Amino acid sequence: MERWREQYLGIEAIPETLTEAEIAFFFRLDEDSLQVVTSRRRPMTRLGLVLHIGFLRMSGRHLSALERVPSSVLAFAGDEVGVAAPQLATLRAIYRRRMTLFAHQRLAASATGISAANEAQLRMLTAYLRRQAETVLVREQLVTAARRWLYDHAFLIPTDRSLEQIAARAQEYALGELKNAIEASAGSDTVAGWTVKLSAVGPNPDQALLDWLRASPKGSGARAIGDVQKRIAVLHALGAERLILPEVPIERIRQHAIRISRRKASTLPRLNEPRRTVEIGCWLRLHLLEMTDVVLMQTSRRIGQLWSDARRKVEERALEQLNQYRTGVDTIISALDDYDLSDREFRERVSKAVLPLRSAPATRGKVQAIRNQMATTPGPLRLLLKQADAICLTIAPDHPLSVAMHTLRNAYNGRELGLMPWQIEPFLKNPPAALRAARTASDRLAAYEVATAMLLKRSLRNGSVSAPHSAHHRSVADQLMPTLQWHKLRPQAVRDNRWAGSIDAYLGRFREALSLRATMLDDAIGAADVGIVNGRFLVPKLRALPTDPATDSTRTALFAAIGAVQLPEIIVAVDARTGFSSLLLGREATGADELQALYAAILALGTDKTAAEMARMVDGVSDDRIELAMRAMEDNGHLRAASDAVAAEMLATPLAVHWGSGVAASADMMSLDATRRLWLSRIEPRRRVPAIGTYTHISDRWAVIYDQPVLLNERQAGVAIEGALKQNIIAIQRLAVDTHGFTHFAMAAAKLLGFDLAPRLADLASRKLFLPHDVSVPASLEPMVERVGVSRAAREGWDGLLHLILSLKNGHGSAATIIARHGSAAKGMPVYEAGTLLGKVLRSLFLLDYLVKPVFRREVHRVLGQGESVHQLQRAIFAGRIEAKHARNLREVAATSGALTLLTNIVMAWNTAAMQKVVDREGADRFPAEHLGHIAPVAFRHINMHGKLHFPIEHYAGVAVAGRRQA
Repeated sequence: MERWREQYLGIEAIPETLTEAEIAFFFRLDEDSLQVVTSRRRPMTRLGLVLHIGFLRMSGRHLSALERVPSSVLAFAGDEVGVAAPQLATLRAIYRRRMTLFAHQRLAASATGISAANEAQLRMLTAYLRRQAETVLVREQLVTAARRWLYDHAFLIPTDRSLEQIAARAQEYALGELKNAIEASAGSDTVAGWTVKLSAVGPNPDQALLDWLRASPKGSGARAIGDVQKRIAVLHALGAERLILPEVPIERIRQHAIRISRRKASTLPRLNEPRRTVEIGCWLRLHLLEMTDVVLMQTSRRIGQLWSDARRKVEERALEQLNQYRTGVDTIISALDDYDLSDREFRERVSKAVLPLRSAPATRGKVQAIRNQMATTPGPLRLLLKQADAICLTIAPDHPLSVAMHTLRNAYNGRELGLMPWQIEPFLKNPPAALRAARTASDRLAAYEVATAMLLKRSLRNGSVSAPHSAHHRSVADQLMPTLQWHKLRPQAVRDNRWAGSIDAYLGRFREALSLRATMLDDAIGAADVGIVNGRFLVPKLRALPTDPATDSTRTALFAAIGAVQLPEIIVAVDARTGFSSLLLGREATGADELQALYAAILALGTDKTAAEMARMVDGVSDDRIELAMRAMEDNGHLRAASDAVAAEMLATPLAVHWGSGVAASADMMSLDATRRLWLSRIEPRRRVPAIGTYTHISDRWAVIYDQPVLLNERQAGVAIEGALKQNIIAIQRLAVDTHGFTHFAMAAAKLLGFDLAPRLADLASRKLFLPHDVSVPASLEPMVERVGVSRAAREGWDGLLHLILSLKNGHGSAATIIARHGSAAKGMPVYEAGTLLGKVLRSLFLLDYLVKPVFRREVHRVLGQGESVHQLQRAIFAGRIEAKHARNLREVAATSGALTLLTNIVMAWNTAAMQKVVDREGADRFPAEHLGHIAPVAFRHINMHGKLHFPIEHYAGVAVAGRRQA
């Protein structure tokens, strides 16, 4: 069943808002139905049968005799059977006898093949809902799934009360099964004590244990890490590490856990079983995973902070030494120029000038100097490593970090303040320079600690060290599909995706294209379109296309015809067309008050206003109700579905075809200012203010098709790939990114996943062309070519790379996490080597196209420029900063990002519809297509986004309010 038809399942009357296309879809008769209808003698009887058959097709239910029928539906039904449509207030005029109504209902059921479900079929429905209840927690969504199942199996949809009873039984069954699994994992005695322990007073006298466990981390210092580790220890004592539920998806655990994360500790005893055990057990498990991720992030960040502090001191010392050097040189020059000095005086002055330079320590480079500086103050790093040793990590016995941590553990336990030369076992083959230079046992221990800390940080990044009780730091193998499943699916996957059996064969496919593009680049160099000087490309900047005054006048006339509008009216109008409020609630709103609270909550999250601030802007809605709606959106994860519905409606507008191909998109990050107290905030490099990033994928037809929160100052290649995979609005063929969204490994992954990565590269002029040895190039390009060969590691890693790619395609693991594990820290690993080699060749092919095809280059910049324009609209909507109350974890930040994306799509969808309405009214001659392609729907100066807010729900009949659409 098409998704748009689900909104009509189970309704009790014909809606007033049906479009002409929908009326024709449901009420047009096929040959069999037409034969049943024309066999009746009376015209009104034939008309009534058409209405019954069409309504049964639309809703899966029989049509009531007491409801009004829209005139447009009556007219169409009359045309179907050649009857002039009468003016009817209700169907009572046709069905004065109830028996006639029942007879027509039976005839309609016979004509459509729909019948009432018997007991055996209802048991099949119950079994289906039990399976659905394993992943769907909201009862209204189960009822919707039941309606869809009944309709797909040609059964009449019973009353909502009956379906709710069946859904409730399915939920109770699923909860009971999950409770049994939790008790089997953690033990019945442990489970029985959860409520009492979590409700009791915790380490802080004024807090229950549950509230203490839920407290957000407060930084990455030693005390903050210690606090998180105390919480992890308590979670272990509560049996959270024993809650291994391999058959339960992490999303289901998260949905149950969200419920307990909002409850007060005093309400736990009032929860009924099995819900109490399920919610507490899932929360304990999820919180252990999240706290483990937090402590690992704190550890990695703390190592980075210590490195940065040491680097700053090294740079300050280097600047001081430079000043000393300049002063000494100036003194020597002045002594040379002073011919009155004797030889002795000259030597004394020069010796005094160079004395500070002689005492400066000699280093082999900046990295060694930073390591030496870290080793001079070993206290903070030593404390950090002791804390890291308490983290439950999975380290292979032959991994250098395993031996290093064991050595340090023995030293700490024995209260030794130094190491002997023979104790530096993991680093004997290639010891860091600081470790080789250490002379005393204490210096050797300090240098050993620095080397171990950097190895720990790198191992966490490349995934060679993992944590079993973690969501993001599990081993890469655990995040991929099982090996047996991979071997079973491999042959078919290689054929379906047109992969190759070896990396050599796959690279061979690009040999001809690389040679051709190299020849084209040689021609461009000969024509002086591109140059090579001193090993760098000289690429002329793209000149801006000349502006057409006619386009500007068309844009002005178009938005003058649209006129000024209030943001609340835009929200209601788009909801009337798309029904996004029903998607957010999981049902139709109970009334206008609930809709107003929902709209206010969207604005509060998307503009980061508090519920109290929003309540002062909207009359008749309390801040408590807005706060509840905000929390519901943070918890239920429906913002993406709502935004997708708005984006799909926008892209379906005929005007959208003028803006792009529909198969290209851009991905880029926008920083949102945040309070400094947020654990997830980072310093934004340009403006030097705390911020959190939202990473958006934007179609070349302007709609935002995916968003996700990201931490600043981290590579974004993984999130770029993840968004392209998870969005379901368009079929992406090319994704434009900036340098932060690009790595060679990500470029290879994108190609194998079925789309091209098109990066706007920084320092383009110095980029080399990585070409296989068997690709011939003109002599003019040789200075820019670096030959690459297929190493043994790359050949060995090809199968693992395909395993990884198929796992991502099938939804195993997170692309953001897995791609991040294959960054530069994974150098030497076979999968990394295979992916990086392929990515280098693909990037070279892209660079050749980029250099020789100005049109292609302009298109990449255009799509990225569209993203920047959308970000300007988002900054106009989100004018404040993210405060701590609704950004304590990534889930809450994702809600802020999702609400902002929804509001952005709402504004663009309304602009698009308004533009389309004006063009349809005044014609293509007034607004030619060549002008419309340059007029974007991101304008916002005509929209009032401030002041008192009034949502004119009463003016829009299409807004989904329970009981209203059937009127």
